[in-house]
Amino acid sequence: MVLNDDLGPTIPQDPIARFEDFLRMFEYPAGNFVYLTKIKAMIAEDSISLLVDFEHLIKFDIQLARDLHENPDEYLEKANQALVNLLHEQSGGAISLKGKYFLRFSNLSKHYKVKLRKIRSRHMERLLSISGSLIRTTNVEPQITIATFECKLCGARHSIAQMDTELTYPAVCNVGGCKASKNSDFRLLGKHSDFRDWQQIRVQEKPDELTSGNVPRFLDCLLLDDLVDTCRPGDRVTLIGVIKIVPVSRNRKALRVFHKIMHVNNIYSEDEDNESMEITQEDEKEFYKVAADPKIHDNIVQSIAPDIYGHDEIKLAAALVLFGGVHKTKSTGHKIRGDIHVLVMGDPGTGKSQIIKSVSKLAPRAVYTSGQGSTAAGLTAAVLRDESTGGMVLEAGALVLADGGLAAIDEFDKMKHADRVAIHEAMEQQSYHPSTEILLADGNRVMIGDFVDSLMQDNETQIIQGINCEILRHAGSSVYTTDFKEITKIHTDRVSRHKAPDHFYEISFSNGRRVTVTPEHPVYVHRKEEIITREAREIKTGDFVPVPRYLPNSAVPMELIQHPSSLGSQPSKTYKPESLTLPLARILGSFTMHGRVHQGSKIEICIPRKDGGMLNEIASLVEETFQVVPSTKIHEENFVKLQFSSAELVGWLKLNFPRMMEKAPCRRIPTKVMGASSLVAREFLIGAFLQDSIMGTAGVYYKIATDQLGNDYQDLLLKLGIQSHIIRDGHDGSCNLYINGESLEVFFKDNFMADLPVNDKIEIRENRRRGPIPPQMWISKKNHGNILWNQVIGVKRIENIGDYYTPWVYDITVEPTHSFISSAVILHNTVSIAKAGIVATLNARTSIIAAANPKLGRYDDSLPASENINLQPSILSRFDLLFIVIDVPHKESDSKVAEHILKLHMPEEKLNEEESESILPALNLQFLKKYIAYARAECEPVLTPEAAAKIKDFYLRMRKSAQDDDEAPIPIVARTLEGMIRLSEAHAKMALRKEILVEDVQAIIGLQEYSMKQVGWDEDRQTFDVDAIQLGRPRSKTQKMKQILTIIKNIQEENDNKPVSMDSLLERAAFEDFGDEEVKELVQRLNQEGLVIKNKKGHLMRVSD
Repeated sequence: MVLNDDLGPTIPQDPIARFEDFLRMFEYPAGNFVYLTKIKAMIAEDSISLLVDFEHLIKFDIQLARDLHENPDEYLEKANQALVNLLHEQSGGAISLKGKYFLRFSNLSKHYKVKLRKIRSRHMERLLSISGSLIRTTNVEPQITIATFECKLCGARHSIAQMDTELTYPAVCNVGGCKASKNSDFRLLGKHSDFRDWQQIRVQEKPDELTSGNVPRFLDCLLLDDLVDTCRPGDRVTLIGVIKIVPVSRNRKALRVFHKIMHVNNIYSEDEDNESMEITQEDEKEFYKVAADPKIHDNIVQSIAPDIYGHDEIKLAAALVLFGGVHKTKSTGHKIRGDIHVLVMGDPGTGKSQIIKSVSKLAPRAVYTSGQGSTAAGLTAAVLRDESTGGMVLEAGALVLADGGLAAIDEFDKMKHADRVAIHEAMEQQSYHPSTEILLADGNRVMIGDFVDSLMQDNETQIIQGINCEILRHAGSSVYTTDFKEITKIHTDRVSRHKAPDHFYEISFSNGRRVTVTPEHPVYVHRKEEIITREAREIKTGDFVPVPRYLPNSAVPMELIQHPSSLGSQPSKTYKPESLTLPLARILGSFTMHGRVHQGSKIEICIPRKDGGMLNEIASLVEETFQVVPSTKIHEENFVKLQFSSAELVGWLKLNFPRMMEKAPCRRIPTKVMGASSLVAREFLIGAFLQDSIMGTAGVYYKIATDQLGNDYQDLLLKLGIQSHIIRDGHDGSCNLYINGESLEVFFKDNFMADLPVNDKIEIRENRRRGPIPPQMWISKKNHGNILWNQVIGVKRIENIGDYYTPWVYDITVEPTHSFISSAVILHNTVSIAKAGIVATLNARTSIIAAANPKLGRYDDSLPASENINLQPSILSRFDLLFIVIDVPHKESDSKVAEHILKLHMPEEKLNEEESESILPALNLQFLKKYIAYARAECEPVLTPEAAAKIKDFYLRMRKSAQDDDEAPIPIVARTLEGMIRLSEAHAKMALRKEILVEDVQAIIGLQEYSMKQVGWDEDRQTFDVDAIQLGRPRSKTQKMKQILTIIKNIQEENDNKPVSMDSLLERAAFEDFGDEEVKELVQRLNQEGLVIKNKKGHLMRVSD
């Protein structure tokens, strides 16, 4: 590896001095001392690395450049020392000559660049440059450089420089005659040792550099100091460093064959705009000349997979994927994706795989793979065990490696389950409405939107940008979680916010609580003795959801803040506890339920007169706890009031229990009580429930002033293992908190609450309007001992407008359980790649064109598209366009296909000009690849008013058919509208236009209708139906399922709720024009969705609402 044979005479000079001369004296342009200026900036910015252009070193001292290449270890060390010397000089001695500073090189000349596949033994121990895709990273670990040991026998300390891969101990301790020589005689003193940051990565050949049939080669690389975590899996990187050999041993014997590893001097991500190809001014002129051709769109379509006859609509869609839409970032920070996703589904042998393979060859950056994935990482990413360190590493899959480009995925229907989860998450949001309240394990209750927004505002530099989302690592909060065996506390792993959808679902539970989530959000339900998840939009009234039997106890004492006035010159007039004691907890409970602050300094607690004895007990606790003597007097006719005055005490209570000291409408149980032990919770509840409980048909209940306070009492009761239900009063905002069933016995006996007053004259209150309160359900008690079950009592769709409007939805992620407890229910959180303690949000800004085979081998056009393919409707609905290719014998089309194939195999001289043109691409493929790269980088067409009006007219026209008919299917949704805008942008890009014209929109409308006709056509109603893809069945089938449910219900009611035989159902359904096979198919679907239960005899029972 040499630059030239004629390098001039050798200059015998100290390398350190030569590097100093270079850094001090190199000028570019003349008069600008490049590196001296940078060194002064290093001092000001307190950085430890200086980036040097290798071409500058060649210009200044070509011999020094050669020496650095041939003896990199020695010369890099001397270069670093030269930098330290100049830093010491320029800082006036402030920087030590023993400091750790590094010279990093970039822009190595082509003589020193080596492809991964071409690395050979002659390249060992040379300074080289390589490029590739970063596919794997380890955690950043500390590597010891100088180890300080202490002799256990005599206490002497020894510092040993660490040069090998294994830790080197002192050979012997010879201080004061000590002869310690065993490794066990020495202890490592980490505090007094020197460490540096260490990380190992793996770089693989770029997908576009691979030739057909070759397996990608890789190279492991070592990053040290400030180079760690500078790039992440999926990045295309250039590395400058020294390739070294690593011994390989087997059975503790060294082998003659060695592994390679690069010790990296510098690493940087390649500029995506310039990485693929150079585009000259002549190229640009030619691009616009070609784009001016009125047939430009047809020419591009003809150039995609010319070997395949026909399928022009699919080829146009493929071209739109290649050009892509426009990525947008709004002033609010909200990001709108420009990536286009297309799925081609159909019979084998119809050319769909060849089309997507052809597309992958035209994209400036692309990865072609199968649904199974070409590596262990699959399509997204995988956490693997590293062979060298034994630790867990993250390896990027196809979608990540194609970041910023295109992923062509064949056999998309054969994806691994983990990839389905990851792709589903990447293509849509699964989150909570910002108004959702989260209970933290320390007792804090936070609105998830405010909580996440605040964290992101305070940590802006650490936010990771995902697809239409922002993610932040956050382990500073704890929540309650469960693995459905034990209930524990756990630290959160990360928080995120996602682009909000156009509507939500509010799910109400029989415990009186409710949550508002996105349509795709997974909800835990009970089906066939198993806990599974279903999307929120699939949840039905009557479904059972898991709730915790209890919330874990806390043994941590709650320390209290002393009021500032108690530290002043005036002695305090009251005593204030230093921690939350049991007597104080009972006082707080009574005040929260029955108290108020009057005139700023007077504390009053008022309860019914007949329970005055209980108030006397509180008075004694107040005197004992605060050393103040309260007074008791009759208040009005039926109440007794306890009161005492102390502005100092009121201030102390506000300081420690601010939420309790709010006025009644905003009052909450103190955070310190919510996070305290079960003993504190019990005492607080005894104080709160001083008044009569009311006995009703549904059990004991208490009147609570507000909804939020009722939620707090319900959560606090769970600390004692007591289940409760809330019924809200729609008039005054209050609620009734019911305790019944087994929990009633626990409430009065096991928790020593037998002394709480219960009215001797039992008052029976039955609110027939609301109906009975559902009891707690006990299902699979053996398998889920700490899990109980509530019913879903309501599911309501809420549009993202008005008071509910939000641009973002939010989530917190808990590893590894993916669950947290809030609203007294076990809730699911977003799943993403975070296994083995490794969290990684990888770049995946990737367009997808995929091909899939029908579930049964060949497409059955009697079934909807969603039933023909082995993919969830929730994934199918993420594609902007779907196409179906069916192999149907037809004489005319078969003849044209045969002729086209025969032309491909005939000698060119046997074909006339027209025949040759029909099998050749209209544009040179290399030129087209450059054209696409240019359009993606430079062209950002904007929507004109005329084009926008055309899209709006189409949208309104399509939806008009469903406006006045509740039973009519919805033909198109807002998500389709967004997709059409992206597609129109791509169509304009194909002609290098700066604006989207009406003709672009018209072309996309035609393509959209063609796609919808194939996958979203309701044959029964002869109209488009978006439910065919969104829900996996057309609206007409949904209506028929409702009809069958109604028939089953009617037959049950006529026969004392006995199960319905299939014969009875078929007979009754026949009167409503249902065929027998149709009824059986509908019943099977109802059974799969948990709406109908079939017993061993095959008789049917409708699951009650």
